Amino acid sequence: MVASKLLESRLGRRRRGGAGRWDAAVVGKRPGRALSSLSDVTSAPVVSGNTVYVGNQSGRLSALNVDSGNPRWIVREGVVRPVWPVGGSGFAITELNQLIRLNAEDGSLIWGVPLEKFVKDKPKRQSEVFAHHGPVVAGGRVMVASNNGVLRSFDPVNGALVGAVEIPNGATTAPVVAGGTLYVVSTKGQLHAFR
Repeated sequence: MVASKLLESRLGRRRRGGAGRWDAAVVGKRPGRALSSLSDVTSAPVVSGNTVYVGNQSGRLSALNVDSGNPRWIVREGVVRPVWPVGGSGFAITELNQLIRLNAEDGSLIWGVPLEKFVKDKPKRQSEVFAHHGPVVAGGRVMVASNNGVLRSFDPVNGALVGAVEIPNGATTAPVVAGGTLYVVSTKGQLHAFR
């Protein structure tokens, strides 16, 4: 309860009455993409230190000062899942199905790795895309679970693929790590555990 009150007060809400202290717009669009017409926040905000990371699927990711709401930086990368900030970097999956690593200080791209995109990669059948969940940084790796049935691990330094294991029926959630075990829920509702 103490942590939630601290977070609430730091994220721009007064302790009594819930009146707002600040707000910030995360808007933008990526021309040529149907998703770009949606400008709502699509990634859950993540707080690290005194920075909150938040983005949308229309090509914008922002790092905001948690006390004032002022932007530290804004980049033209859309995200649909939360950013994973760690070690001076932020890891994210873009709306274009790319795993990226950004410099947490200025938002500059350190590396980007394309993930599988279209279920049917033929020009007239490019409507359904694969869903990639995560990333999660654990055990010195960046983990991404996908609904195409693969849990991939990448080197956080250079983005190289270092491992892949099967997830029967594919993933429907981001991986969760607890007690040295990584858990993923499949599209069939089964919980899978990996070490």
